[in-house]
Amino acid sequence: MTNVSTGSRARRFVWGLVGALVVLAIAGGFFLRARAGGPPGAYVVPLDANSRAGGAWFVQALTTARTFAVGQTLRIPDESRVRVIYPDGRTEDVSGPVTSLVPAIALRGETVDNFLAVPLAELVDVAPERTSGTTGDVRIVSPVSVTRFRNPVVAWAARPKTDYDVAIIDPADPMAPPRIAQKVRSPVEFAQLESPQKRGLQADRLYEVYVRESGNVTVVGAARILVAEAAGEGSLPAEPADLLREAVEAMAKKPTRTGDAWLALSRLPVEWRESELAVRLRLRVAAEVGLDEEFARAKAAAERLAKD
Repeated sequence: MTNVSTGSRARRFVWGLVGALVVLAIAGGFFLRARAGGPPGAYVVPLDANSRAGGAWFVQALTTARTFAVGQTLRIPDESRVRVIYPDGRTEDVSGPVTSLVPAIALRGETVDNFLAVPLAELVDVAPERTSGTTGDVRIVSPVSVTRFRNPVVAWAARPKTDYDVAIIDPADPMAPPRIAQKVRSPVEFAQLESPQKRGLQADRLYEVYVRESGNVTVVGAARILVAEAAGEGSLPAEPADLLREAVEAMAKKPTRTGDAWLALSRLPVEWRESELAVRLRLRVAAEVGLDEEFARAKAAAERLAKD
């Protein structure tokens, strides 16, 4: 008969426990990946350094937005604050402890449903559609379509080391002096536009934005914008969580505020831009504005995420 010491038994017990934990971790990882392959039900965004969230087994610190699939367990521990963004465009700030199953959202056929509610593997096959009304070789990215700002930032996809002249005109009032900035580079704050008009753009009114290379009379980029009826003077938020909410809300309903969304996305830190939520938004916005290179970058990022 073989004698087994107490120390040997203890070591076997410890190694057996470690092995069991490893198996559980691997199984949990497969489980989470399998569930993540379904349609997204919630995007969870950190609000501070203590933001944590996880599934039924594991809770992790959040550094950027994380996607949870429909039917997956979402657990937000005590003292954790997060923002939950749903595929229909709704947002909700939540404080833990909370444990719930991610619900299926009744889609309403809004624009946002087409790129936040479908599985990522389906989204990467969507072809770009230019719907923002921008024209020219130089794509204007802000403001385009509709804006909530009476003092919008003007931005365009500029060529390197090239100066531009920018103008905002009121096509319905040919006597109104244009707002102009000369020999500038993107982006341009509204206050940089020179004009005898002291106030911001008028709410519920159409304007046109033109860009040309300095020293050249040929217009290389143009866009028509509608200043929203409820527009006011203001600025974009600074925090990444707020920038993501701004972009989602800008794209949630028709008419979409594509330029406002693009400006918010462009100000995200690099690691936030690579989160699934931001990649989905970048795909949609780049497609609408007609930024082919940015669309290709976002599509490549989406393909990488879909394989994980």
